[in-house]
Amino acid sequence: MNNIQKLLAIFAASIILLAGMVSCGDDDPVNPSKSSEKTITSFVFNQLTPPITATINNADNTISAKVPFGTDITTLVPTIVISDKATISPASGTAVDFTLPVTYTVTAEDNTTQSYVVTVTVDDNTVVEPITLEGYITENRTLSDRGLTVDYIVNEYLFIDGNALLTIEAGVTIMFTEVSYGMDVMENAGLKITGTAEKPVIFTGPTNNQNPGAWRGINIYSNRADNVWEYAIIENGGDSDGEAAVELYSNTQLTMKHCEIRGAGDWGLYLQTDAKLKNFEYNVIKNCNRPIYLENIKQAAYLDNTSSFAENTKPYIYMYEFTGDINEDLTLKKLDVPYHTGSIFITDCVLTIEPGCELIFESNAGIRTWENGYLIADGTAAEPIIFTGKSKNAGYWSGIELSHKMPSILNNCTIEYAGIDDGYGLYVANGKVDMNNTTISHSGGYGVVMGEESEITHSNITFIECELGNVYNETDDTVVDELP
Repeated sequence: MNNIQKLLAIFAASIILLAGMVSCGDDDPVNPSKSSEKTITSFVFNQLTPPITATINNADNTISAKVPFGTDITTLVPTIVISDKATISPASGTAVDFTLPVTYTVTAEDNTTQSYVVTVTVDDNTVVEPITLEGYITENRTLSDRGLTVDYIVNEYLFIDGNALLTIEAGVTIMFTEVSYGMDVMENAGLKITGTAEKPVIFTGPTNNQNPGAWRGINIYSNRADNVWEYAIIENGGDSDGEAAVELYSNTQLTMKHCEIRGAGDWGLYLQTDAKLKNFEYNVIKNCNRPIYLENIKQAAYLDNTSSFAENTKPYIYMYEFTGDINEDLTLKKLDVPYHTGSIFITDCVLTIEPGCELIFESNAGIRTWENGYLIADGTAAEPIIFTGKSKNAGYWSGIELSHKMPSILNNCTIEYAGIDDGYGLYVANGKVDMNNTTISHSGGYGVVMGEESEITHSNITFIECELGNVYNETDDTVVDELP
């Protein structure tokens, strides 16, 4: 054998030895083979009510689902379960447009792939029954638009309870079927409404009773910050015996934007003493007997002139009763309706009344300043401020009393029908006031009573038909026609 033949023989032997080593390495447990599993085992649309589970055909790798009539299939979000160690694209939880079939690709650990074609169809049966809501909702729940005239029916009183948050999406209509049925949002629960201008959320009474007071209304007992309503319509709630379409109990809060309360049998919106409207903008209360009740005059600070209250049987902001005095600065804004009020006591603060406001007082009620409280009623010629009585009779209400040396202002004001029990339109006891372009008329007693320590600067004051005289001076017990 020559040298070349020897080298060839050695090379061949090396190849055989190497092949043997590789073959032995295939059985080495230190490097096991990667998984090739790439199966979809579950495909569910949890955002729908009730959830829709798709049918999986692993023989031809297709998935199909039928969703209720009216479902928007352009943004469906499937929850997908796949083989262990595999991945999927598009990912589970991703919003997908299923207008056309969609291909999902599952990639195994060993990088092999399997494709599934997912087809979603909408039930073409337009006779779809509304879903019934009743009893207690104690877990978070979302109500979606089902594309029906009425999406959900409440067949008994409905309670949102526990720590549950009920979210109602744009376009949903909820019908309450009896006068006594309504919704309570309990202490730790919440109600969030996410309507839009094009697709508001609607709460309404039964189809055969679209009259004021056709269902009980919504009561809020909750102080949760996510009690936020946007673009909601609450129609025909409350009743004629003082129930409200929406009532906030004490120590609660609600944000309302672009909402409408209409057709209430009595009150549209009722706020108990410590209830808060955290944000109240661009709302309308109309076609109710009375639009709004504030148990505490301080709650008037929540109202703003972007909202409307005028189209009601009794178009006033009612604030008959309140707990304690006004003890922090408050401004009554000019709204499109007057304020209807009981007595107002101003203590250690200032009450500012914007030009154009009208305050209508109950019998025996009036305004009093105490302990460094004072009044700023600075109207204009175009927008005077009016203080008047519920009844247009001389001496119906108590009038205005300024009892401390803080500098009150009465400009471009009218004080009329005050002076109950031979009293006064304005009593400046030991107070101080700057008064201009103001009319005091139809007092049941005097127009102005000047106390012994009163300080009045004035110009252009008009008195009309004050029964006991225009100005009574306590210091010298005299009655004169003009302020000195």
